[in-house]
Amino acid sequence: MKPRSVFTRMLLWAWAVLAASLLALFLVTTFQTRDSIVLEAEERAARELETVKWLLVQHAPFPDTKSFHDWSTQLGHRMGLRLTFVADGQVLADSMVSYEELDALEDHSMRPEIRKATPSSIASSRRYSDTLDREMLYAATELPPVSGLPRGVLRLAVPFSELRGQLASVFDHALWTMSLALAASGILLLMGTRNVGRSVHAFSEMARDIGNGDFSQRIREVPGREFQPLAEAINAMARRIGRHVDTIEEQGGRLRAMFQGMGEGVLVLDQRGRIDSFNRALERLLPEVAKALAKTPLEAGLPLEVQDAVERMLHQEHGATDDTDTPGERLRILLNDTRHLAVTILSFTGHRGGRKLILVFRDVTAEVEHEHALREFVANASHQLRTPLTSIKGYAETLMDAPPSDPEATARFLGIIQRNADHMDGVLASMLKLARSDRAATSSRNTKVSAREILSAAITDMEPRADSAGMRLSVLLPEDDMMVHAESEGLLHVFHNLLANAVNYGHSGADIEVSARSLPEGWSFAVRDHGPGIPAGLEDKVFERFFRGDPNAIDDRGGAGLGLAICRQIVENYGGRIHAERPEDGKGARFVFTLPHA
Repeated sequence: MKPRSVFTRMLLWAWAVLAASLLALFLVTTFQTRDSIVLEAEERAARELETVKWLLVQHAPFPDTKSFHDWSTQLGHRMGLRLTFVADGQVLADSMVSYEELDALEDHSMRPEIRKATPSSIASSRRYSDTLDREMLYAATELPPVSGLPRGVLRLAVPFSELRGQLASVFDHALWTMSLALAASGILLLMGTRNVGRSVHAFSEMARDIGNGDFSQRIREVPGREFQPLAEAINAMARRIGRHVDTIEEQGGRLRAMFQGMGEGVLVLDQRGRIDSFNRALERLLPEVAKALAKTPLEAGLPLEVQDAVERMLHQEHGATDDTDTPGERLRILLNDTRHLAVTILSFTGHRGGRKLILVFRDVTAEVEHEHALREFVANASHQLRTPLTSIKGYAETLMDAPPSDPEATARFLGIIQRNADHMDGVLASMLKLARSDRAATSSRNTKVSAREILSAAITDMEPRADSAGMRLSVLLPEDDMMVHAESEGLLHVFHNLLANAVNYGHSGADIEVSARSLPEGWSFAVRDHGPGIPAGLEDKVFERFFRGDPNAIDDRGGAGLGLAICRQIVENYGGRIHAERPEDGKGARFVFTLPHA
């Protein structure tokens, strides 16, 4: 059994849809027309009521209610409507009721339009009137005491039967219009479907010629015999395209994964030098780029030198930078004064022949910092080791070339050599400790530790040294555990260093005062000695690397000038701060550092 012609189905469905549409249009139009007529009647009644109200306000005072009733009756007959005046629920005038029958009318105070009427608005309602035996449209407004009348409500009524006649006429015209439109549309659809049938075969031939179209679906069912050639052509085309689409999607997926998975930030610019796309790595380096699509690199927050390089690349002669062997342009920038980025700019030709650019950003901050640290390390090491090394070399040459005959002099020379060697060993150990502290600034993971326990361990370690120097550790601590965010090893090193400095520079017989107190921002720890103190203006410089009052002094107390620098690095790694100050009595020095509460 051959399937029914699809054009027959199209004709029936189209006619049914059109009929439903015309019916919906008929209903919508009818209801809208009805609402429009009713609304127009209400607005007209409101205008007429305002006119009557104005005439009544301008009228001379009425001597009695009967004269007002007679005036209302005449005005109502002339305007073709019903006028009613109600005061305290009683009808004082009605243009369609004789004056003698007014007392027989029921209380009107509960009528909807009467209850809702106000001096500044007009209330309306529609209902059946028992008095007039017909459906009426009412409009009412509150009237202040005017023209000798008490305060009351002026009401106007319009017969609704006239509106129903208009609605019936609109309904009849709309129904006839819909019927004629439906008949005419059926004829036109029939003629149109015949024309479509003749076009299907031509379309199927065209589909065979453009077999590389973008279709991924297959036609499994043929709705009508006219579509059989078209279905065969599209299926054949789809089979050929499927293989190409799969290959393209796989390659595109690989490229997208590589693009988004790259550790380097990648920025693609269009022919005008505007941002076309970027990967996640670049968004992490430069969050502003997410809001800078179709803008220039400068507007995305990149430095001016990048924008200048882009302009140079775009204005070069075509082909000058499109060779794959050409390295493009390379530069290094400082981003936000914190990150060093190496930028490589390459050009390529788009599918429409225009030149586009790819910018590759690599974060080299760590490399720059390591290079700087290495240069600083070498410079500082050579500076700090030069003096003791010269001393060692000099005394060693003296012992070799002209050894003293006095054994005590020889022993003294060897002691100097040993002391300088120990000093060199201390310098190297401190520099390595400082390097580890610098690295910990980016990798430390602070935990909750008890500063009381760590400080107690440091005091226990330093007490023998303080006793041998003739000093006493005076400790004043609260009863709390003093929990802070830090690392046990680093915090112990800070306490050791501050206590050791206090012993080294304190006076024999004086106390070393250790105290702690809680502040809103964290726990504050202080170590005070009674030594010579810090010269005015050098309170901050003592925390600089390799700073010493006498850079060439090497004695039993002198170090490499790195101890306080290490302390500052460790405390700042923990989110705290450290400073030196002169005590109130001007004796000695006090070192104070604060760590956050845990």
